[in-house]
Amino acid sequence: MIFVLSSCSNNDNLKEISEISEEMKSYKFTDTENLHFECAPILQKLDKIYTFTSKSPSEFNDDAEREEAIQRVVKYSEKFCGQKIDKTQVVADGSSYLYEEPDQLQITVSANKSFSIATRSYFGLLRKNSELGINVNGTDQSTHIIFNGKDESGKTYIIDGKDINVKTAAEYAQKWVKDNLSDMFDPVEDGVEISDSIAVKSSDGKYYSFHVRIASTVSGVRINENGFVDPDPNPSVTTNFIRPTYIDVEMSDEKTILCTTGMFRTVKTDKNEITMILPLSEAVKKAAEGLAPNLEFNVKDVRLKYCVHSTNKTNKGPNEYRPMWCFLLEVTEGNSFYSVVTKDLFVDAIDGTIYLSDSKQMTCEICNE
Repeated sequence: MIFVLSSCSNNDNLKEISEISEEMKSYKFTDTENLHFECAPILQKLDKIYTFTSKSPSEFNDDAEREEAIQRVVKYSEKFCGQKIDKTQVVADGSSYLYEEPDQLQITVSANKSFSIATRSYFGLLRKNSELGINVNGTDQSTHIIFNGKDESGKTYIIDGKDINVKTAAEYAQKWVKDNLSDMFDPVEDGVEISDSIAVKSSDGKYYSFHVRIASTVSGVRINENGFVDPDPNPSVTTNFIRPTYIDVEMSDEKTILCTTGMFRTVKTDKNEITMILPLSEAVKKAAEGLAPNLEFNVKDVRLKYCVHSTNKTNKGPNEYRPMWCFLLEVTEGNSFYSVVTKDLFVDAIDGTIYLSDSKQMTCEICNE
């Protein structure tokens, strides 16, 4: 369900990037009537800020792109699943190429560079728990950990009888993605960062894995990993949403990768530097004024990210990635894999437009003038 409440005019309170960075060194959050801050400002290094165009191809353009995807499937099968295959074993599957051994392993690479890799260890865990009558699709008792320098510190969970440190596992996942999946990133993406993690419980009440969410970065600023994806397959109806991009890594201990999925990937081009954006203090003010007084939220994280606002369900584009101040308001865990469900508020750092996004449900555009 999508609501577009109104549109906002351009903002006149922009400041130089150097001034933004200077403010963040000493800025402290103050609770408002409807925003209660459970976090401190993140001291981000903002040397240069950009906008860039993006598109998400729904099909391969030529034989070279198809061959590239096939070769990735071949490489990932051997590298991550220990299975050496020939490219003739890779089959077309809609806008993707796929290799699978049913209930053993599966590798998929799509036209937009979304991908999934499920190892033998992953399917082995499913079989083991199935034989014990245990549902491992997650429960609403799973535990969410935000990586903001505080929440993850020193946390451990027992998985299969072993104490697993959240931070150690997440840092391994971060390095693993950087070392092994760099070919899936666009040239403008120059790093990866830990976003959050879920310690997932199965139906027997025990933790059985971690899901670590990894965000790519451009000059230290995240490509947004939260937001709304419209499930309606009808591409003829335009809509309004903030599209997330992320890589999820599932682990059974601090160094064992079960599966990984790169979702809603986009191709980013035409990087343009901008010199002035809305400061954090103004973003907080606009957010508080834009929300109705009866809407109260506990803010768990705030930082500048690159967000793509799309009005096209297929996201073929072109769309524009823009810097936005992102407020993580709520987190709930669903009952399936990759089940981080968030409520986020985005303040466009160029024109001050505000979006309230309930992931997988709606995105509202708000005007506070």
